[in-house]
Amino acid sequence: MPGAIETIAIVTFSGGLNVVFILTHHMVRMIVLHLAPALIVQARRWRALAGRVIAEHKPATPPTVEAFCFVLTGGRD
Repeated sequence: MPGAIETIAIVTFSGGLNVVFILTHHMVRMIVLHLAPALIVQARRWRALAGRVIAEHKPATPPTVEAFCFVLTGGRD
């Protein structure tokens, strides 16, 4: 009893299709399907880490009017 790859090759060859293209497509599809769950978990971890970094960052306080005027006048009162 042939396996999945052999069955795909036999059906493809008997149907007159390009066997290399069909087997390559099948291999790429299987790799993507097997890696997708791990990539999703990793993306969620990256998002959670980025959210923590943003939450820990405190925004800078805006300059006061006095400080702004001090800079505009070149440090003179």
